[in-house]
Amino acid sequence: MERTRDATQLCQLALLRYGTKAKFAEAMGWDKSKAGRILNGHQDPSLRDIKTMSEKMNLPNDVLVCIFFGSLFT
Repeated sequence: MERTRDATQLCQLALLRYGTKAKFAEAMGWDKSKAGRILNGHQDPSLRDIKTMSEKMNLPNDVLVCIFFGSLFT
């Protein structure tokens, strides 16, 4: 399932950066349940959520866009 792959990649990035899902949630300014749903693939992040993750995780936008949309498009 494509969505599981996306969540796995995002979860790996989050855990590498923050160590735990709870610390990730705190860093994003989200409650733990929202972070858990996004990291487990049960909720798609909004564009605003992707922007927040990009800024807070210090990742270029294209890294997260590729996780969720597969590739950049013009």
